[in-house]
Amino acid sequence: MAKKLLILFQADDQRFAISAKHIVEITPLVELINVPKTRPYISGLFNYRGTSIPVIDTNMLLFNKPSSLNICTRIIVLSNSEERSPKYVGLIAEKVNKTINAEFSDISNHTLTEEHDAYLGKIFNDHDGEIQILDVEKLLPQEANCLMAAINAT
Repeated sequence: MAKKLLILFQADDQRFAISAKHIVEITPLVELINVPKTRPYISGLFNYRGTSIPVIDTNMLLFNKPSSLNICTRIIVLSNSEERSPKYVGLIAEKVNKTINAEFSDISNHTLTEEHDAYLGKIFNDHDGEIQILDVEKLLPQEANCLMAAINAT
């Protein structure tokens, strides 16, 4: 059976996962450069290996409250690896401390309304309960994609 490697994290005490295929690196949380007049979920810019990339707070995006600043809060650096010149974005996520291999047959669709379809992907169940898988391409709102494109163009 085919498996999918997932990185687990938490937002508002709920478990979420992202496919490892989009992850470039997981870094400690660092001080970010504030960007005026951006959406509340855009926490700022992160100097990632000489390139400024936008960072989105997943807690703020999903639940409208900031992530806690603790030792397990990380920046997950993601890339749109399908493109010729990759663009990067960071996600602030809490309790990034575990990976799992999910069987494709164990992953099911969610039953939420269309309002949530933009970024909520499938659901996986393990011995601790449900894990909501985030669709990275759909997770990044239009504003973040525009900001990322503008920053990467410079």
